[in-house]
Amino acid sequence: MKLDVILRHGRGLVEENGLDPTHVRVVWELLQEATATLKRIPVNDMRPFYAAEQTIWPKILQETIPQYMVDLERTIANDPDLYQPPERRGSVHSSFVDRMDEVLGWFSYIQGHKRRRDISITFAAAANIPPVATRRKYGVRRGTYYAIVDKSRKQIADHVAVRHKKELTFSEI
Repeated sequence: MKLDVILRHGRGLVEENGLDPTHVRVVWELLQEATATLKRIPVNDMRPFYAAEQTIWPKILQETIPQYMVDLERTIANDPDLYQPPERRGSVHSSFVDRMDEVLGWFSYIQGHKRRRDISITFAAAANIPPVATRRKYGVRRGTYYAIVDKSRKQIADHVAVRHKKELTFSEI
């Protein structure tokens, strides 16, 4: 799926919420939509997403997201009030899955000293997992949690903007 089409869809999501469509907001809406799509995929259909040899996601995501989900399930088992999973999972339209595949790859743009932790925290924030559960798991304070999420959002938006400009330049040739 072309990046321009994906960003146009994200811009529409932001405008539906009545917000100013800045690049960071557009990218964040797309990340949230991708994690929501991942949650909506029926459990039996999720296996290919977690099988490293069958996924197109970057290696850091292949290792981080499944481990995060396992750790989250353990956390929820200890305190079920932290997260309520969706009641019913229906079929997901292929355009959502195409966007999800592209957008989840953007997590690999996150850089930093503790990259794996930052990716996991940002993924959890995009998935609307309560910050308390994530902060407990990684032992970070509230200010650190939000600083990581903000920094990661900006890094992803910057990389996507650069990539989008390159695509526009190549398509004009």
